[in-house]
Amino acid sequence: MVTNDKEKLERTTIKDKTFIGANGKEKTLYELSEYIYYFYKWGVIKKRSTLRNKIVFSRLKQS
Repeated sequence: MVTNDKEKLERTTIKDKTFIGANGKEKTLYELSEYIYYFYKWGVIKKRSTLRNKIVFSRLKQS
């Protein structure tokens, strides 16, 4: 989610975590990435699982 989209920014609980997306725009965690962030933070998923999933997701074709 691009950080200048105020409506969507209001929906996230993680407003202070941003990253630069593939399109070069500053983005914030939202929806699936928000769940992953909290699950990792709470110990529901481990770093190794997260890295493995990153590899799997990066191999998926974009539609």
